[in-house]
Amino acid sequence: GVVSNPGRQATNSPGRETLLAPTADALEKEYQKLVEDDDASQAEVDKWIQDNNEFAAKGVGARPEDLNRRIRERFDPIRKRYEDFIQQHPGHVRARIAYASFLGDIHEEEAAQAQLEKALELDSQDPAIYNNLANIYGHTGPVKKAFEYYAKAIELKPLESVYYHNFGTTVYLFR
Repeated sequence: GVVSNPGRQATNSPGRETLLAPTADALEKEYQKLVEDDDASQAEVDKWIQDNNEFAAKGVGARPEDLNRRIRERFDPIRKRYEDFIQQHPGHVRARIAYASFLGDIHEEEAAQAQLEKALELDSQDPAIYNNLANIYGHTGPVKKAFEYYAKAIELKPLESVYYHNFGTTVYLFR
């Protein structure tokens, strides 16, 4: 189907209708490609780190600043693609969640939290958003909010074991 975009119109000429908004399938393919490329970049960087640790143990590893620069250069295009995608599709909740995960992986929890908070505004019934925000609040506070958000995630999807695990870990850490 065609995703409607009220700010644009199609021509009315028979047989000449212009699609000015992406189809749902095209949008999904673009999103999936972005997530796949994100996963591939993460795997590549993980391998670089593992290899460098092995080389460092032999006294021939890259300097930390050189490895960090290389990692940044690898992740910068992925970040830009997420930012462009979200700018073009600001209501795409799963893209915001995926981008938040990416940001968390590169230790930018504040930016990840902002993406998740926006995702929550767009969809207050997605338990993954509550779980992911609870994880952040468990690290940065307020911890009370972490407990509230884990409880909400569990309420929305009571059979998801990872939510109970995360909740239990937080209870253990802050008992």
